[in-house]
Amino acid sequence: MAKGEIGRSKLGRLFTTLSAAGLIVALTSGAGTARAETPSKPLSANDVSILFPPPKAPADLVNLIAASDLSGPTRAPQRLFSDEDFARFIANAENPERGGVPESGVRRIQLPDVVKKIDAWFVAGIRIDPGAPGLSADVIAQFGRQPQIRLIIQPVTNDPQGFKVHDTAGHLIFSFNLEPDPSLDGCAPFPRFKPDEGNRS
Repeated sequence: MAKGEIGRSKLGRLFTTLSAAGLIVALTSGAGTARAETPSKPLSANDVSILFPPPKAPADLVNLIAASDLSGPTRAPQRLFSDEDFARFIANAENPERGGVPESGVRRIQLPDVVKKIDAWFVAGIRIDPGAPGLSADVIAQFGRQPQIRLIIQPVTNDPQGFKVHDTAGHLIFSFNLEPDPSLDGCAPFPRFKPDEGNRS
């Protein structure tokens, strides 16, 4: 099995496990509603983060999913995280200021050259967020709701200086939303997101 296929296989097993776990939660919460004496309450909305054990030695890297192994949609000719996207990711990390906006004085990230290659980045965890940017009624009224799945990636290097898990991370954000509504007054440039919750019929 090729390296890319191994990574996809691991990710596929993880999402299968997540689906099964979601089914168990759905069945459990459904069972609670059958008791007439206990009124059902809405679930508390929190994100769920799944963190993978950090590698301690070079041999542990075989158990990780490399960012360069993530594939796009079925039969897509390119990786999920293309060279162009990765270059933009590094540029944004090192220069977060937006064009035309005075510099804020925020301390900038200075990445060592050794982590400026996609081969150094691995999936360190997965975060499932039912509604960015927040789930309070006020935040939803102002900015809407955007369900997201994030792949948390972290650089790990093994070179003559030694094996190192670097103390930095990035998020690859996959959002599930429909065409947003226009921004409210005072909230520009942020639109009001509308969640794509799929066909309920």
